[in-house]
Amino acid sequence: MALETGTFISDLVPSNPPGSDGKAQGDDHLRLIKSTLQATFPGANAAFTLFPATEFKTSDYTIVIGDLGKILIGGSNTADRTLTLPDPSVVGSGWYIVVKKAASVDERLTLARFGSEEIEGIAADREVVGSLALRTNGTDWFFISESLFEFIGRTLIASDAVVDFIWEAQRFSIISLFIWKLVAATDDVDLYVRVSTDGSTFDTTGYSYDTQVMDGATRNNESSTSAAQWLLNETAVNYGLGNAVGDFFSGRIDLYLNNLAPEQPHAAWRATMKPAGISAPATVIGGGGQSAGNSSWEGIRLLLSSGNLATGLVTAVGIR
Repeated sequence: MALETGTFISDLVPSNPPGSDGKAQGDDHLRLIKSTLQATFPGANAAFTLFPATEFKTSDYTIVIGDLGKILIGGSNTADRTLTLPDPSVVGSGWYIVVKKAASVDERLTLARFGSEEIEGIAADREVVGSLALRTNGTDWFFISESLFEFIGRTLIASDAVVDFIWEAQRFSIISLFIWKLVAATDDVDLYVRVSTDGSTFDTTGYSYDTQVMDGATRNNESSTSAAQWLLNETAVNYGLGNAVGDFFSGRIDLYLNNLAPEQPHAAWRATMKPAGISAPATVIGGGGQSAGNSSWEGIRLLLSSGNLATGLVTAVGIR
């Protein structure tokens, strides 16, 4: 039969060649197979897999051409570690790698260059604090993606006594909590925040804070140097969280942890709310606080002075 034609692997006919073909056509079939392979995988100069492996590197490691497409998770709790990129001119244009710092690693992880090439336009090595996906053009390196943020969790409230989020020690430098339309089950209550230093229990002593509630020209202040929790609103001056239609509390809480320096962690919050029994559409809240000691926080809890949280959405995000 006549030799089939094709450009890519999908063009090849699995049933060819039939047994009746002459031996003289064997070399033609081999050349066709080679040409379709090269056209389907242009520039392929190293072994690769459709499902790249994930490997952990706890010691210094020099990345090789065979690591194409892999996810390398590096770092150590005993010393700084370095992952060194391969020579971009050797691996060739289009070669790529994903590098990630291992969870709960205290020491620095550095992505080093092979020589004088640039990483995203800068001729310098790069610290890895989240994850990096890089591709080369054969000369320099460019980011495919870079992640400094990590989703911790989300709670859609449905009559919950508390809302908790826990994270691994030393994993983040900042935690941001986003609160959307929080409504209480009981009318006219206070919204409290507590933190955990061990990832399981939440402290009930040693909180200091200053919260200001502003409603038009009226400004009220609530503060303490030794409380059982932080207070984010003030029922004492008629700014309690309500349960009526239209009542809500929406805002953000940022926890600044002490992972990068041995200083006391601290928090800041800002929000707007429609308080219980007040017709004003918006009351602005701002404040901040600390807890006793320098231990870093590993969890946060929302709760009310009385009753459950009725509805709302709370999302926690970590920043490395």
